Amino acid sequence: MRVFWILIALSAARVFGAQPAENGDLIVRSVSFCACGFSWPVITVVSKNGKVGALDPGYGTDILRARDGSLYAPNGRTITVYSRTLQVTRTIDTPDRTSFVAMDAAQRLYAGGFNGLVTRYRPDGTVESSFSLANDIDASVTGGDLGRDQCTLYYTSMSSVSKTGRLRRYDVCRRIQLEDAGQIGFCDIAPPRQTAVRVASDGSVFVAGGCSEAYRFNGSGVTVYPLDSLVIAPTEDGQAFWTGSGTPLLVDVRTGAILDRGPDLRQMRGMELVGDGRASLAPLVVAQAPALSREVLAFLALSIAASAIRALRS
Repeated sequence: MRVFWILIALSAARVFGAQPAENGDLIVRSVSFCACGFSWPVITVVSKNGKVGALDPGYGTDILRARDGSLYAPNGRTITVYSRTLQVTRTIDTPDRTSFVAMDAAQRLYAGGFNGLVTRYRPDGTVESSFSLANDIDASVTGGDLGRDQCTLYYTSMSSVSKTGRLRRYDVCRRIQLEDAGQIGFCDIAPPRQTAVRVASDGSVFVAGGCSEAYRFNGSGVTVYPLDSLVIAPTEDGQAFWTGSGTPLLVDVRTGAILDRGPDLRQMRGMELVGDGRASLAPLVVAQAPALSREVLAFLALSIAASAIRALRS
C-alpha cells in the first residue's frame, strides 16, 4: 500500500498549484474526503481568486502563519514548516503531542502540548526553554495564543471529569501563573479535543469552544456566540471574526450576524488570516477537492481485487 499513497501524493501534487497568499486570504487546515472513502489532511488558501492547497502530513490541530508568510502545522510530536508557496522547508520535533502553536515578535515559536508543557524555540528551531502551565490532573490544554503584551499566554483547559472548560493565563516573561480569564462551555467530544484561541490587535481574546459556541473576552466581559466553532480567526480590527466547523463563517462581533461564508471544507482543524482579513468580504470562489487521477483509481481497483482473491484463497 505504500506505493498507493505515493501515487495519491503525486496525483494531488499535479492538481495543486503554489503561489503566495494575498491580503484577505483565509488559510484553513482541514481534512478532505474523496468518493472512494479515503481522507487526507489539506492546507487550503481560500480567496476570491481561487484556492491553493498542499498535502499536510498529519491530522493535528491548529496552524500558525509567521510574519514572513511561512506556515507552522503541528502533527503529533512534529511541527511541519511550509514556505510562502506551501513547500515543506523543515520539521521541528516536540516533546509531546502539540495542541497549539504561537509566535512572539522575536520570531520565537511556542509549542503547547495537551499535557500543559510549553516549549519555546529560537528562530533556527533549537530549544530555548520550556515551562509547564497550570492544569487540572484530568484536563487537557487544547488551544492557546500569545497576548499583545508578548508576555501573557492565553490557553484553554478542558476537564473531562468536572465537565468544565476554562480560559487560563500564564506569564511567559515572569514564569508565573495568572488569574483565569473566564470560563467556557465543556465540549464532550472524544480526544483529542479541539479548541482554538486567537488574540486580536485590540487585545480581545477570541475562543472557539470546540462544539456549539464561540467566545470573545475583553475589558467589558465575555460575549457568547451560538455557532459551531472548531477554529477561529479575528480580523485585524477585531470587529469581525471567522469561525466554523466545516464551513468558514465571517461573524460581526456586535450583532453576531453572519457577514460572509466560505466553501465547505469538511473538518476544519486550524485557521489563519492574511493581512487585515477584510478583503475576503468579496465573493469567495474555491475549486473542488482534488480528484484522484485515473492511474490511482486503477491501482486502487487492482489492490481491492487482489485483496479479495487472497481472502477467497485463504
